[in-house]
This record gives sequence, C-alpha cells and structure tokens, in this order.
Amino acid sequence: MTIPADLCPHVETGTWPWRVELVLDEHLGITDALVRCRTCQRTYLLEMLDWQGGTRVMRVAGVDPGMADRTVHDLGRGSCDVGRAGAQVHQLRSASVFSRWLLWVDLRQPAILAVVPVPQDPPLPSASWRSLPCDGRWVDYARSYTSISKA
Repeated sequence: MTIPADLCPHVETGTWPWRVELVLDEHLGITDALVRCRTCQRTYLLEMLDWQGGTRVMRVAGVDPGMADRTVHDLGRGSCDVGRAGAQVHQLRSASVFSRWLLWVDLRQPAILAVVPVPQDPPLPSASWRSLPCDGRWVDYARSYTSISKA
C-alpha cells in the first residue's frame, strides 16, 4: 500500500505506530486522543466516527507539534477552570487539518486494520462520536473498501 502524503510513512496496516500522549475521551477504550508517532514524532488527533465490537473507525488529523505539546502540558497539570480546558481542546481541534484518510483500528491488539480513503458520499461528519449514530456503517465502509481493494 502507498502511504498517503498527509500521514507519515509509519502509519500502515498491521502496526500501531503511536504513543498516546493524551486521551481526550474514551468509552471502552480510546475514542479521541492526541498521539505521536514513535519513529518520526509527528502528532495526530484521532477521533472515533464509529465502532463495532472491538474495532473503530477513526478520522485522523495532523496537529501542530507545539500546540500538541502545550495542550498535553496544560491538561496534564490539571486545571481549576474546566471552561479553559474545554476551550483549549476546542482550539486544538479547530486548528487541526483532517486527513483524506480514515483508519480502521482494533484497539484490543492494538493495530491498524486498514487505511481507507474518506468517501465523497456520505460526507465525513464533523460532530463528536457522542452525537453520531455509531451504528457500524463506517466500519462496514472500511471493511467493504478493504475487500474491494484486495480483489
């Protein structure tokens, strides 16, 4: 598989190239997190779109490393102002540029099962997973895309 240009070359099927820097949300495992590539140190924001069993489909965004470091530092220290912490996470999300690729991951291993392109239709939702149906349709898309690409 050719590695997409907006992801580092270490993001490939069968690996888990990241060190989790900060978990932003979780439900039976990571749903949203700041991660850093163990090899090249690129930082990413992973956000869950959908899940089925132990697998999840995550949208992935490149994050400015300085902004990621500040966020990890500030939120890691704790904050007496919940509003400020929320605003800082919102700023991080707003400044991040989403990739044209989705990751289908298995958090039980953990491993990337597939890197699949964002489809034109339906459009990629921008809402939090908590506002999405999480009904398996994005997992089905990732599974069907990988079946087609292997044929």
